[in-house]
Amino acid sequence: MVMIEWYQNPLEYILENTEFLILGIATLIYVFVTLLISGKMVYRGAKSKNRSIIYMGISYFGLGSCWFGVCLNFLFVLMFNMIPYWELHFLLHGAIAPIALIFWIAAMTELLMYREELRDIILIFATILAFTAESIYIIIVFTNIDLLGTPVAPIQVDYGIFSYIYLTTLLSIFLFFGLMFVKESLTASGPGIRLKGRLLAASFLLFTIASFLEVFFEDIWIFIVARIIVMTSAIFFYIAFLK
Repeated sequence: MVMIEWYQNPLEYILENTEFLILGIATLIYVFVTLLISGKMVYRGAKSKNRSIIYMGISYFGLGSCWFGVCLNFLFVLMFNMIPYWELHFLLHGAIAPIALIFWIAAMTELLMYREELRDIILIFATILAFTAESIYIIIVFTNIDLLGTPVAPIQVDYGIFSYIYLTTLLSIFLFFGLMFVKESLTASGPGIRLKGRLLAASFLLFTIASFLEVFFEDIWIFIVARIIVMTSAIFFYIAFLK
């Protein structure tokens, strides 16, 4: 099928190309796991009045939102045999993550026990950076969406250079603060905390590998492997913080 054909009958295209069906199912499972973990973290944090855990849950939801666009397209194709507006796909794909970054930094700086003055400075800078990046991203979505990527299948996009820079920058900041926390956990005196550090290190490593595969490769089977890896990362993250 050429593009106009898969656009007119996306369900037929996905059923004829089973790798896209597998990719869609894997993405759906990952999004479900993300919602389950983030929801449980927010609930656990609210119940124990632990603000850091609430922030972690919100930030994990935002980090997983990078796959929400694919999930939305897949559900629309299955239920309605149509593709939603690509603007909505890209908004879900990249517009939530910067907000999640603020909550992530708030949680990490609190857990790392930064001085209040330093923590406030970091959060102010992070908030300005996040809202600036998000504003630019949203403007591009509605004015020059080709900068973000080109659809090549009902649930696959060939992402553009701006998407690469945007998402890589956000991921790098997430990882920086996450690894700072891992470093402190691994040097802690309690064996339980050190175990959490190892689990988080494994989670961050797997998430980085999955993100690298998604960003720098275009083969659909590599995407499927990346989804499985990122689901494994989610399980390690869950065990580290909630077990």
